[in-house]
Amino acid sequence: MLPTTKAVESIILDLSNSDEACVNAEAFVSMTQLRLLKIVAYGNKHLIGNLRFLSHELRCLLWNRFPLKSLPSNRQFKNLVDLDMQYSLIDRLWEGTQTLEKLKFINLSSCQYLKETPDFTKMPNLKNLILRSCIRLVEVHPSISTHANLVLLNLSGCKELKSLPSSIRMKSLTTLDLCDCSSLEMFPEIPEVIEGLEELDLSGSKIKELPSSINNLTGLSYLILEDCKELINLPSIIRMKCLQVLDLFGCSSLEMFPEIPEVIEGLEKLDLFGSKIKELPSSINNLTSLKTLDLSGCSNLEMFPEIQEVIERLEELDLSGSKIKELPSSINNLTGLFYLGLQDCKELINLPSSICQLKSLYHLYLSGCTKFEVFPSIVENMEGLRELHLDGTSIKELSPSIERLQSLEYLNLRNCKSLVHLPDTLCNLAHLDALNLCGCPNLSQLPVNLEDLGRLWDNAVKRDLERL
Repeated sequence: MLPTTKAVESIILDLSNSDEACVNAEAFVSMTQLRLLKIVAYGNKHLIGNLRFLSHELRCLLWNRFPLKSLPSNRQFKNLVDLDMQYSLIDRLWEGTQTLEKLKFINLSSCQYLKETPDFTKMPNLKNLILRSCIRLVEVHPSISTHANLVLLNLSGCKELKSLPSSIRMKSLTTLDLCDCSSLEMFPEIPEVIEGLEELDLSGSKIKELPSSINNLTGLSYLILEDCKELINLPSIIRMKCLQVLDLFGCSSLEMFPEIPEVIEGLEKLDLFGSKIKELPSSINNLTSLKTLDLSGCSNLEMFPEIQEVIERLEELDLSGSKIKELPSSINNLTGLFYLGLQDCKELINLPSSICQLKSLYHLYLSGCTKFEVFPSIVENMEGLRELHLDGTSIKELSPSIERLQSLEYLNLRNCKSLVHLPDTLCNLAHLDALNLCGCPNLSQLPVNLEDLGRLWDNAVKRDLERL
């Protein structure tokens, strides 16, 4: 039982470890000065009586698992600043409208019966609206679209959310999270420039296209569209100069990538894993700060564009599982490339000799490239290469120039069924400590100085001991 005194200004109750403790609703009638009410409960059966009164002096109402369908409709919460009612049984906050000029924070996460949101017109100072995992919420009141001070709007996991307002004009918004809104099919127009929005997450939605006005999000840094399997079109042009991450992982219906008419200096990661794109525009060269370009699983991709100028920052290029037949000779312009993945590129026939000019290349994967027969002669030392994976290729022999891979530590030739010869110069690789020749039935001759590779055994034993 709560004390019934007018002097009470704050109450904090933790009922999370009690199955029997209850709050008598009548006790709140005399608490006219109550400013802070925080109740943490495990179940929803912790209130007895009719909750007909809560103080109009309330600043913070933090009541998780609130057991009623709405707050008392006979009171105006004009002083309320923070409203947190996660995991509650409410289907609406209150009947009618409330004038809440001081309200800044609303968190109704995981209110699984919430069907509608209030009119936000009379909440001019609202900054954070969190409605995460409100699985019965179908729409948000259209007044949210022009809210001037809203900074965060989180609707992630609202699986029944079908629509948003037709346009967005929220000038202060920095984060819009629509992740796993699996019924959402359209994204609103952005009729005016919004500089502040930095993060937009549409992962797992049913979005089919983005409007060209998305370019009005001039401050956007993170655009996440992961697993938007029905996404067909992006705007024909991308002009968001602040973009740092563009994640299109698993967008399995996307067939075209837009032009990039101007240099975008900030974009560091472009993930197109599993898309249906057939080619990249030559303007991809305008992504001058790109560090990661993932095109793995792009089973329709047949060509990689020429690299027109030196690009120093690209570290990872993954083309695994694509239909690429060859790489352009200008691949050597990727001077900072650290990882090159070409696994399971079943159409890949050869590599350009310029690949040997990639001094920073550490990992080179050609595993499962079944049409790949000849590794290029290494005309100059590739001092960076540590791992070379040629397993499952149709390679017949290695060039004696293999000795120029002086930093090579691991050479994988597993299941190279066409391999018949290894050069004697292989024994000159001073750092080689792992050589996989398992499943090479046609290999008839080993290097004559094979005893020089005795360190392979010594290093293998050493590694095993270090693991103990």
